Amino acid sequence: MHSGAELNTVNQKLLLTPTEVAQRLSLGRATVYQMIALRELPVVRVGRAIRVPNKELERWVEANTHTVQGASHASPERQTPPSRSSRSGGLLTGDGGEPKLPEHE
Repeated sequence: MHSGAELNTVNQKLLLTPTEVAQRLSLGRATVYQMIALRELPVVRVGRAIRVPNKELERWVEANTHTVQGASHASPERQTPPSRSSRSGGLLTGDGGEPKLPEHE
């Protein structure tokens, strides 16, 4: 007779589809496909099919899990990165918010 833990291991799929990975990680499918394209997730290719090994996904989660030392139950202060004006396209802006091109000598 198998214990509950053994049955869980026996019944787990060896390879997961990107959709199943997205569900397990609570991410969107597009995010998972992007992670695969960037080679952030290990994959097995069978013909045109892409699969993520279950054990490798578990290792990936462990390797990418970060703990915060001295964390309290209070929510950390949100640090907002400097914003760029969408109108300026990342260019420096003058006083009126209009793009200001760097001066040439």
